[in-house]
Amino acid sequence: MEVPTGAIPYIENQWSHHEFVTAVQPQYALVKITTARALHDEYGETADSYYGEDTKVITTTTITDSTLNLLSWEKEFDIVHDFDPAFHIPCDYSTYEDADPEERTENVSNYLEGTITMQRWLREASSETQILPLIKGVTDEERDRAVATLEPHEFPGYVFYGTQYFTSGDGILINELVADVTATTRGHDRPLLLIGCLSPNFLQRMPRQVVAGSGVQRWRMHIKPRKQEPAEMREAWAELRGEVSTALAAPPETESESGSQPPAQAQPQPQQTKTAEDSDTPPTETTPLSTFATRDDADADADADTTDSQEESPTASPTDKPETESGSGD
Repeated sequence: MEVPTGAIPYIENQWSHHEFVTAVQPQYALVKITTARALHDEYGETADSYYGEDTKVITTTTITDSTLNLLSWEKEFDIVHDFDPAFHIPCDYSTYEDADPEERTENVSNYLEGTITMQRWLREASSETQILPLIKGVTDEERDRAVATLEPHEFPGYVFYGTQYFTSGDGILINELVADVTATTRGHDRPLLLIGCLSPNFLQRMPRQVVAGSGVQRWRMHIKPRKQEPAEMREAWAELRGEVSTALAAPPETESESGSQPPAQAQPQPQQTKTAEDSDTPPTETTPLSTFATRDDADADADADTTDSQEESPTASPTDKPETESGSGD
C-alpha cells in the first residue's frame, strides 16, 4: 500500500496556496476537512477537480476545537466520500496532559473506534481513500495501546501531530518532539507522517520511520505566489523538497551533534495545545454512535502563516475560494 513520503505542503483555502499547487503540482498536499467541505458543498469540487489529478490530497481532522466539536462521524464520512481524497486522517479527539485520566481514556477509545469505523464505512462504500490513523498518547502506555489496537487493521502508515511543540508558548520543544515521535514508532514498523514540521534540520533528527513531514510556514518562506512566476515557484519547491528528502534519508542527528542538550530523563511532556489523543481502554462495540457526535480538539493551527492573512482576502480574484482557519505549524 502506498504511503505519502517526502515534503508535503499544508494547503489552506487561499488564493496564494491554490496558485502554488497549480504551478508546482506537488505529489501530495495536506488539506483540512473543513476546506474539503467548503470546496465540495459550495463549489461542487472534488480533490482531483480542484487540486489536479497529479496531486494526491490528504484530508485531516486535526482542526480547531469549536469546529471539530460539531463534526459527527457520519458527516465526516460524507465529506470524505464526496471529496474523494487519496488519504484521510480521521476522527481526531483531544487528550490533554492535565485532563482527567478517565476523560483522556474515553477520548482515546473514541478516536480509536472512530478510526476503525471510518475505515469500514469507506470500504463498504467502495471508496479508494486510504485511512492514515493518528497515533496519540501522553504516556508510553497510551501510545502503545493505540498501536496495539490499530496494528491488526494493517493501515499503510500512521500520523503524528506535532504542531503544538512549536506553538505551546514554551519555545521550540524539539527534544520533546523527537522523544515523543520516537516513542510513537515502538511496536510497529510502519512509516510515519509528521504534521507540523517541514524543517530539514528538525526532520534530520527524527527516527527513520518518519518518511514525510508537512507544514505551511516553511514552504511559504521559500515561495511567494504573488511575486514569483510558476517556473520560479517550481524551482523553489524542488529545492525544499530535495532538502527534506535528504534529511529524511540521513541517519538521525543526535542532540550532541546539533549542539542542543538532551531532555532530562523524566522531563514532563509539553502542555498540550495538542490534538494528541490517547487511548487506554479498548474501543467498545456497544457504545452508541450518537455518543461521538461531539468531540474536542486543541487548536492544531495556532501557528498561522501571518503572511497570507496580511496579503490576501477571499476576493483576491474571481476564482478565489473563501479562507478557512489559519494553517498548521511548521
